[in-house]
Amino acid sequence: MDYVTAVIHTVEDVDSARELLIKQFGFILSETAGDCLELTNGAISIVLNSGQQDTSNFLYLALSSQDLDLSAKVFEQENFYCKPLPQWVSETRREMKMTGPHGINVLLYREYDEDELDILPSLPNELKWDIDADEMTRKLLLSIPITFRASARSRITRVAEADAIIDGLTSVTLEHACRAMFKTAPDFRHELLRETMQAYGLNKIFYDVG
Repeated sequence: MDYVTAVIHTVEDVDSARELLIKQFGFILSETAGDCLELTNGAISIVLNSGQQDTSNFLYLALSSQDLDLSAKVFEQENFYCKPLPQWVSETRREMKMTGPHGINVLLYREYDEDELDILPSLPNELKWDIDADEMTRKLLLSIPITFRASARSRITRVAEADAIIDGLTSVTLEHACRAMFKTAPDFRHELLRETMQAYGLNKIFYDVG
């Protein structure tokens, strides 16, 4: 049996609410039954029910946007208004809340990646890392495409710490970090990795693999 998440929302003007959901949120009309309309976007279904709208009952929708200010202007044309102004809710996420017609509230949000913010995230380490090992690893990670960087950061950290333990050490050295980069990188990236390490002035022992 298939289960679909559905929300029932009562509005005074079903047709107008339907057009808003289709135009601005990408919903499509799924079914019509009497005074009710069912719309879906593939993840959730909304059943619009005709009736006296309860001013305390809101439909909350979250929408990702690459340009919050531009998206806000688009929604303002649909009689939405922003309250409060856009704000950072975390180091990498900015949000804007908007209230609109038909009891629909919108949360516009933008997730920024580490390259856009020019930050070097901390390593998910469990052991102590030498300062040069930690700093160099985070710099070398910049050569990895952003899509794969988070998983690479985790793998490199685990391998470097495992090698340090095998060597009977309680902290990760620069050599452990560099060798972990090679162990976890696919073969076709080794040459680029060597060049990147050379650019940072690392001794050949740290990037040579044999």
